[in-house]
Amino acid sequence: MDDAIEIIAQNPHELFSYGIGVSDKLKHLIKEIKMIKAYLADAARNLQTEQFREMDLERQLKEVVYDVVDAIEASSSRRAAAMTKITCFRLALIKQLDVVVERSLDSIKSRKLDPITNRIKSYMILGTQQTQSTETIQGSLGRREIEVGSYKGGSGSGAGQAPAGEGASPHVVLSLVEPPPQPKKFVGLKDEAETLISTLMKETETLDVIAITGMHGIGKTTLASKIYHDNRIREEFPTLLWVNEGAVPYLPDRDLFLYILMQLENSGSWKADTSQASCSNCMDSSIGIPSDLYYLPDDMLMARVRDSLMKSKYLLIVDGVWNTERWKSVMLMFPAIGKVLITSCYNYVSTKPHVLRFLTEEESWELLQLEVFGELGKCPDTVKSTGKRIARKCDGSPLAVEAAGKSLVVSSSTEAAKNIMKKLWEAVSENVTMYIADYGAQQRVLKRVGSSYSRLPLRLQECFLYLGVFPEGHEIPVRTLVRLWMAEGLLYDRGHILGEYAVHKLDEINMGEIEELQSLEETADKYLRELVHMNLVMVVKRYLDGQIKTCSLHKLIHAFCKYKATEKDLYQEIKMIEDRPVSLTPNSRLCIYSDLSKFLSSKPKEPSVRSILCFYKDESVVLSRKEISRIHKWFKLLRVLECRNVNFTRFPNKLNRLIHLRYISLSCGEISEIPESIATLCYLETLVVDTRASSLLFKANTWRMFKLQHLVTKAAIVLAVSESVVSKYFRTLTRLTPSCCTKEVFRVAPNLKTLGIRGHLATLAEPGSIKELNHLEKLKLINESAVDCQLNLNCIPRTLWSLTLSGTHLKWECMSELGMIDCLKTLKLKNNAITGESLTSTRADGFGRLSFLLIDTTDLVSWEALPDCLPSLEHLVLKNCDKLQKVPSSLEKCLAISDVGNIPSVALSPTTAPRPPSPI
Repeated sequence: MDDAIEIIAQNPHELFSYGIGVSDKLKHLIKEIKMIKAYLADAARNLQTEQFREMDLERQLKEVVYDVVDAIEASSSRRAAAMTKITCFRLALIKQLDVVVERSLDSIKSRKLDPITNRIKSYMILGTQQTQSTETIQGSLGRREIEVGSYKGGSGSGAGQAPAGEGASPHVVLSLVEPPPQPKKFVGLKDEAETLISTLMKETETLDVIAITGMHGIGKTTLASKIYHDNRIREEFPTLLWVNEGAVPYLPDRDLFLYILMQLENSGSWKADTSQASCSNCMDSSIGIPSDLYYLPDDMLMARVRDSLMKSKYLLIVDGVWNTERWKSVMLMFPAIGKVLITSCYNYVSTKPHVLRFLTEEESWELLQLEVFGELGKCPDTVKSTGKRIARKCDGSPLAVEAAGKSLVVSSSTEAAKNIMKKLWEAVSENVTMYIADYGAQQRVLKRVGSSYSRLPLRLQECFLYLGVFPEGHEIPVRTLVRLWMAEGLLYDRGHILGEYAVHKLDEINMGEIEELQSLEETADKYLRELVHMNLVMVVKRYLDGQIKTCSLHKLIHAFCKYKATEKDLYQEIKMIEDRPVSLTPNSRLCIYSDLSKFLSSKPKEPSVRSILCFYKDESVVLSRKEISRIHKWFKLLRVLECRNVNFTRFPNKLNRLIHLRYISLSCGEISEIPESIATLCYLETLVVDTRASSLLFKANTWRMFKLQHLVTKAAIVLAVSESVVSKYFRTLTRLTPSCCTKEVFRVAPNLKTLGIRGHLATLAEPGSIKELNHLEKLKLINESAVDCQLNLNCIPRTLWSLTLSGTHLKWECMSELGMIDCLKTLKLKNNAITGESLTSTRADGFGRLSFLLIDTTDLVSWEALPDCLPSLEHLVLKNCDKLQKVPSSLEKCLAISDVGNIPSVALSPTTAPRPPSPI
């Protein structure tokens, strides 16, 4: 719902200011929607999700929000047309439109919102009655029962069996969780087990807490169980304890300590049997706690637990930790005589995380054979190559291999069954993900990932599911992801923003809004890091400072996202099958994984479609003018258009009619100009244009596009003459022609953080104007002249942390001037940026914070560096430095990649230059 609410937020233009009647009705709707939202969130926290899933209230509330948005935005489109009329007609039309909107809001409230409110009120009354009845029954029992866990297939046999009644002494019954048995199929984890066992056997002075972390289904519990049953561990640790935290994440600390204490003190239940593989003697199925123990004060209970643990060396294994903060405090109570081993999806649960690796292709194939045939060497030759392909496509996940294996079992060995087996295995190999998801929807795959998903905050849940719009295995650029999250409204607080819209005319932009924008970017950074820490998102590439550059989803996680998104109507996948008509879901995001031209030719029509996202790549597909025109005719409320992988013959001239667009990304071949009409897109936040042209003329007055933040292209941009309006949201301008580098241009974009300038830098209109950009962090200067550009380095802002020079033909003497940029962390010198045969580096050159230095293509021959120069340098990359005789010995330790005649190449992991810690 967040994405829908954001749509009508903070309008920057006076033509969208509604009358008092509309504003009042919006405020009342906001208040009611926020109350329902709060109640649903509270119900989810109190584990009432099943009841509400049956009532389908979340989907109904989303429909209400979308209906409100559609009513407002449809009116906005008509208002835009009304503003072209003469004054008397304009005022009359706007008044009529206000009346229409008021009636629409009244209708939505009576038809859809009121029934939801009434159902919740009825449920609350029923819930109150049930609570009172339960309290009456419990009061008559005169005892308390704690459920600590359950056996596979039901609760413990001893739970709730003690007699109770009037005057009976209080008695607590614990239904305990047994440790898992010795794993039967243990593939690919032997090296991991040996590493952890050797770590556990080492003596330490303080309590050693080791965590096995990794993605769902990667084998954390299996590995912990293997360690639990290892004879070396059982000899080293006479006391073995197993707590299944995942089964009881909300158990109070006090009850947890009671549970551990009863394992320790119950006669014969806590001593490990080192002579047998089974662990039946490690704990009873249920233990009664006498009242004298139960009513011990907290400090005495903690002391009792510590004293019991001090009797012998212990190993506590806690499986499935979710509440990391709770366990960090609990661990303070345990004595250093023992060790603690944790399994968790969280990477930061311990200071000693052991991140479990994925299986290799050979290990995956071995596990698949065990899963299907029960032993190795039984796979028929006719399906062996197919089976290896299936194992490879499971991407190293044991759970995925298990799920695929369940789909491959054929019970009979007759000749007909063998033919069926071959066809079945071929089918599975063609679409492994589908078979994994089909199995997982009923079994373990979706349930495992769902346990993490259910613990995410509601807003982060939709951000996570949104990752499923990208194709399976797609490497997702983080900058693109964050911009899409913002354009879709997934980072906004719906109540706050809708409230702002209802009350104010936002035709001015203040610094508070700028800070809110920065806060949203920091929120996006926080969300992504949280998903990575929970092992829901995999990092593909990082910047050298550790920030994430690109990420992706494992196919198990991707399958879950698509499954859950379909359930919540978050987006709709479009795959064209022959010429069948496509049925579109209202208010949906369209993920088009086939020919966009065919999709548009099928004449789909759904005005409320929110987004069109095309990620398939086929350079042969070129949209005609007729197909382009269908976009603005049939999708009037569109706000995201991601089509960078589709070729447009020209920039869509009538795109300006889609006034609600927030995000545009297009590939336009040889396009050399952007029409003036695009300036009417006052909501637009991101504009990405891929073109092979060297320059791009923006006829539109970009400064009137109040919300524009990112203007991205590799062509040199020629901007129209700006007005006096200040565009404080503008943050990224990837290329600008030197003639447009004037004080007038930079004065209206004072908050620029990223700037690129391309062309003949000697023709910079006003070089000193760049220094006025007090918030600039990243600057790229590309000189297209073969001679010295005569660049005055004093004009470069001192706020920069990243500087790229290309083709500038400066002299090495200028390094001391660059070194005076105190914040500089990244310096890239490309294509003869600096020329000369000799360079001497000293501490006096500065560069106190420089951590990354790239020198690519230079005529440098001799380089001398004193030991104290470049004190913070961590990565030195040299490319195409054919004449360089030697790398200074003081810098050799920093050498990451070398392409120098006498120096061997050094491999570097896929990273690039660093970026600041936040925002992304």
